[in-house]
Amino acid sequence: MGDLDGLRALVTGGAAGIGLAIATGLNARGAHVVVLDRPAQRPTDLDGDLGFVTGDISDADSVRRAVRAAADQLGGLDVLINNAGVGSQGRVQDHTDEDWRQVLEVNLTGSFLGARAAARVMGEGGRIVFTGSVLGERPRAGLAAYSASKAGLVGLAKSLALDLAPSGITVNVVAPGWFDSPLAEGWKKRPKL
Repeated sequence: MGDLDGLRALVTGGAAGIGLAIATGLNARGAHVVVLDRPAQRPTDLDGDLGFVTGDISDADSVRRAVRAAADQLGGLDVLINNAGVGSQGRVQDHTDEDWRQVLEVNLTGSFLGARAAARVMGEGGRIVFTGSVLGERPRAGLAAYSASKAGLVGLAKSLALDLAPSGITVNVVAPGWFDSPLAEGWKKRPKL
């Protein structure tokens, strides 16, 4: 299981759901992992092998400080898993401006801010991976902001891949389908739109 021995990774939104599964999976395979999440999200049972830094993924200064703190804890940074995300549901007529902004700021702007901060501390061979969604390519009614943010990640990743290729840093998007996660709870229980 130790095929990632020594790899230094930061997972945003890593205190719960798919982020925590990614963080613990990387750790189980030998990587040294730090989780970035909001202070209130820190679980009391976070695996002792996982580091933890706090930050607001939608705030540039907060992201910069958190990435720097993680790199300091790890002695560098090889991998960033940009996983932090929020959802919003409901008919577009009922969405507020704040609903739209929050989803785009966390899911899309936060991914840009995380990638930029990580690229500044990574060396050649660095890896940046965004957690996308199949809903970015196959939207469903009531998920306009979420689907737009995840579709935007594809364009962002392609552009960043071109920008960072000369530095030897790769950028990719992984688009999982439905899975059990706290983020999916509201969607599983919502009435048909």
